[in-house]
Parts: sequence; C-alpha cells; structure tokens
Amino acid sequence: MSTYEKIIELANVYIQQRGFQGFSYADLESGIGIRKASIHHHFPSKTDLGLAYCAYKTAQFDQLQAELNQLPAGVQRLQGYLEAFSDCAAQGQMCGVYAMLSDSHLLLPELQIAVFRLAQKEQHLLQDILAAGQQSAQLQAALPAAELAMMVSAALKGALLLNRIPPARCLCRRRPSHRPLAQRWYPSAHPRLETGDPMKNAIHRFVHSDADLTLLRLSVIFIFALFGTFKWFDFEVSELEPLISSTWLSFLYTLFGVHGGSYFLGVVETLAFVALVVGFKKPAFGIVGSAIVIVTGITTLSLLPQLTMLDGFIVKDVLLIGAGAVLLKFDLRRHLRIQQASAPEGASALPAQGVRQT
Repeated sequence: MSTYEKIIELANVYIQQRGFQGFSYADLESGIGIRKASIHHHFPSKTDLGLAYCAYKTAQFDQLQAELNQLPAGVQRLQGYLEAFSDCAAQGQMCGVYAMLSDSHLLLPELQIAVFRLAQKEQHLLQDILAAGQQSAQLQAALPAAELAMMVSAALKGALLLNRIPPARCLCRRRPSHRPLAQRWYPSAHPRLETGDPMKNAIHRFVHSDADLTLLRLSVIFIFALFGTFKWFDFEVSELEPLISSTWLSFLYTLFGVHGGSYFLGVVETLAFVALVVGFKKPAFGIVGSAIVIVTGITTLSLLPQLTMLDGFIVKDVLLIGAGAVLLKFDLRRHLRIQQASAPEGASALPAQGVRQT
C-alpha cells in the first residue's frame, strides 16, 4: 500500500471515530509513522485531504453498488447494503459520510460541495436499491423510493450514533438487528397476534392480505373466460340474436353478420380476461382488463331500456361493473407505486453555484 493510500485509510478511521475536525496531521504522522512533511506532500491542506477522502468514498460506493447489483433485487440487496455497515457497528464508529456532514458548516465551500455530492450519491444508491425492490414486487411500501431511502438512512445512521452510548457496540452484539429493518418492506411481513388461537391468526392474516382482491380477480377472469369462449359456439349465437337484434347493438350484425357479431364480443371478452391474468404481474395490463370489464358491463346494461322484459342475464353486469371498479382502483395504485419508485429524483440535484460557508 502506498503512503497516499495509507493516509487515506487512516483518515477514514479517524473520521468515523472522531469526525473530520477531530484529528490533525500530527495524529496521522504518529499513526502511520511518517513525517508531517510527507503528508503535506500528498495533501498540502486538510481541505485537499477532505476532497481526496470524498473521492475515495465515492469509489467505495461504486464498488458496493456493483457488488449489490449481483444480488437479487429486494430483501437480499437491501440486506447487503445494511451489512456493509456492520464493521462500523462492531467498532462503535459513525458513518464517515454523515460524520463529514456534521462538520460541513466548518468546511470551505469547495469541500462542502464535495461532501454534499457524496451524501447524495449514497442516497441515490439506497434509493435505487429500494426502487428495484419495489419494481420487482419484493419490497412494498406506500411511499416513493426517495422518501423510503431517507427513512432507512436516518434509522441506520442514527443507530450507529446511538451505538456509541455505553455499553458500546450493542449493534455488534445484536447483529441480526438489521434484518427487521429489511423485513419492514417485505410483502409477506405483517403484525402478528400474540395469541395461540388458529382462528384468530387466520382472520388476522386474511385481513392483512390481498386474498379478497385475488379471489375477485379470479372470479371475473373465470366469468369472462367462460362467456368469451361460449361466444364461439352456435348455442350462444342463437341466445344472443334476440337480445342484440332488437337493440342498438344490432349494428354488429350489420357489420359482421350474426356469427361475426358473436365472435366480436368473444374477442373483447377474451382480451379482458387475458389482460386480467397478465395483471397479476403487470398492473398496467390489469388496468386495461378492468376497464374492458367496466365498459362491457355498462354496454350490456344500456340494452335494458330497449328490451321488453327485465333480463337477469343482463342485470348480473351490475356486479361486474362493481368488480371491475375495485380491480381498476387496485391496479392503478400498484401502477402508480411502481412509477413513483422508478421516477428520477430531480429535487436533490446540487445547484451549479458554490455553497455559502456558514
């Protein structure tokens, strides 16, 4: 290891232990065993040392990001990020980036900007981890990834500070304590009842799950798959003819003929249930499927005024409109959550001007 690297490595230790203002070149001199003139040769001023430290930490974050990207998106990648701070916890140290931020009001503008950019880089790293987890549906939360990153970062870095309260290194003794933080965003996680009653536990799991919406989606899929298939058979063509021929939908017979009109409706219903099936994984398709369900329901109910009797076959579409609306709302929320998670965070961009020293 070169003298330059030794100075940076020891400065990293001192920053995490004492903060940037908590050590001097004399400490580096005695720690490494070299003359102070050698340190000034590489870093004429402490601001130069701080700038080199920021570049050093930036390279570390790039390496960490490359390693984390090899892990599956979601809990494992978030766990890997949290585990990167285990050495700090074991030695009772602060996060170096936040230690620099705490001294930023004492720094020259040039170093202030470098520290702010370093902090933003780490925030974007954590934000990307959370956004990838949300997009893969492995992490779920109502907040955008940028806000989640602030919460996770504040909790983690605050815990490292509290870890310095005697008895020291409590985080080290409880190393699995990172895991509940990661599990907060895991979709299967939910509050557990302190009871041994299987019935109460089953009710609790049902209340905190999406089982009702899954069952509703499957029910609508079954109905549209069944009737969409029926439209291709002669018995359904015959059943539909008196309903369609006496209503405004008769234009389908004019365009496609009696069989063609039935086939057209079959295609529409098939598109609806296929989109709903794909919607299990891709909410945008679920939105399309739900919209088709609602439109077909409204279209069918619009035939009632032109019929001479109340047809129960048509009235059932009232339920389908309601089911389609529920599924549409659910898939819209899922889609918007994914969009928010993947949206670039422009608000955190640094201004091009220098930072005023306070």
